[in-house]
Amino acid sequence: MPMSDGELILREHESAVVPSSRLGERGLDALALAPADLLRVRLVRRGVEIRARSVTGVVELGGLRVRVLPKLFPDGVAVLSWLAYAAGVPVDAESSRTWEVGAGGLRDLVTAALVSECTRLVRDGLRLDYRREQAVDTVLRGRLDVRAQVTQRYGQIDRLHLDRFGRRTDVWENVVCRIALDEAARTAGSLPLRKAARTVAAAFPLAGRDVGWARRSLRRARHHRLNARYRAAHLWASVLLDGGGIEDLLVPGPWRAGSLLVRTDRIWERAVARACVECDGSRDDTVAALAPIRVLEDGAAARTFRPDASLVQAGPVRVPVDAKYKDYGSRQVTGNDVHQLLTYAMACSVPDAEPSAVLVHPVVGRETHRTIRVRSGRRRVGRVLVVGLDTRRPPTLAARSLDTLLALVSGAGAASEQQVRPRAGVS
Repeated sequence: MPMSDGELILREHESAVVPSSRLGERGLDALALAPADLLRVRLVRRGVEIRARSVTGVVELGGLRVRVLPKLFPDGVAVLSWLAYAAGVPVDAESSRTWEVGAGGLRDLVTAALVSECTRLVRDGLRLDYRREQAVDTVLRGRLDVRAQVTQRYGQIDRLHLDRFGRRTDVWENVVCRIALDEAARTAGSLPLRKAARTVAAAFPLAGRDVGWARRSLRRARHHRLNARYRAAHLWASVLLDGGGIEDLLVPGPWRAGSLLVRTDRIWERAVARACVECDGSRDDTVAALAPIRVLEDGAAARTFRPDASLVQAGPVRVPVDAKYKDYGSRQVTGNDVHQLLTYAMACSVPDAEPSAVLVHPVVGRETHRTIRVRSGRRRVGRVLVVGLDTRRPPTLAARSLDTLLALVSGAGAASEQQVRPRAGVS
């Protein structure tokens, strides 16, 4: 693995051995508390072996910076565009062309996106809302504070002490952006990016709040007609501050400032779910979920599991669509995944129709599709349409391709077939 002075570069599911002296005591403590399913750490003879799972981003570990590059996305810009698509927020195409990956890696891209959105908010005008305030004025606007008027002005009326509501910018939407921009100005790896964040931050109010308050505000944030234009800025602020936004996408841990990891598998699952919404033509942001599947065993309690697949209308039937963040563009679908998709297909099957399901995976290259047909003798058990969406393309275009390929489920199917003939069940 490439390792320069102070930096280690890994790809997803790759590992490298780092001498313990390079990490320091703080780095070793941080790695010891890292989630094992995201960053696996193992002591070996030559030091510490670090293996990245389905994550991408940058981690500061004492005197060493670890950059994890995506494997099934071409670059960090693609990761951010798919993340924004999964969250349902737009990405400014003009500003995204200027995004660059420096020493800060993915964190600098998130910072650039935050600065871009906050600049747009300043240009369009920050949101104002009525806030209660104590003021002194020469005109009676609001309610007269009689007690303050008597005790401080001794009854004089040249200046009036007022208790009123005024329109101000120090509402939570703006304060959260200010805190995130201040954090970006402190931790961004690029000097021009730090300066840009500091310049934009000056236009936002700072009401004496801290990062903890911003995280709590982002977790309970509700966007409506009046503050909908803040949604994109708050998404990038939540990613930068680890304050919520999209649940389960961020990797928690005792990281130092400058660290940021996102779960690429969760991004893919959420993006495919949103693509299913667009394919289904629903007016809301949800599609029908597959009903819980019960497993009954004599002499044992019934077990229930809830599939994460979505149901999409394909011709006269609804078929389950499941997302897999795996490299199925260059290898066959595993038996476990075939079993899982066939179970979903049977759960949604209708009489006189072949049970069908769709598996969607990412590819860095041309889109692919093929059909897996499972037979037992002459009997058709079911089929699985395996669709590979090109992550180099904008997510909206990839969603349209998925909509087109779903027609293969209800039609004759022009995709190439991969026959699976089980001995006793599916292999």
